[in-house]
Amino acid sequence: MGGPNLYWQEFGHRRLRMRHFPFSIELKERDQWLVCMMRAVDDLGLARELRETLLRAFTQTANHMVNRAD
Repeated sequence: MGGPNLYWQEFGHRRLRMRHFPFSIELKERDQWLVCMMRAVDDLGLARELRETLLRAFTQTANHMVNRAD
C-alpha cells in the first residue's frame, strides 16, 4: 500500500492469491469482504483522504483475489 517492503524483506512474497485459491472467490464474496472492510474503516473515523486511500487499496486487492466466474 505504498510503505516500505519490510514484510517482503523478512518473509518473502505474501502469495495472498495463492493462499486463497482453494476457496471459491467470486464477485459476491469480493463484495461482501469489501463491505466488511468499509465498515471497519468507517468505525475508525479516519480522515477522508486516508479512508479513500485504504478503500482503493482494498478494492484493488479484492479484485485481484477473485478466482472464479459468477
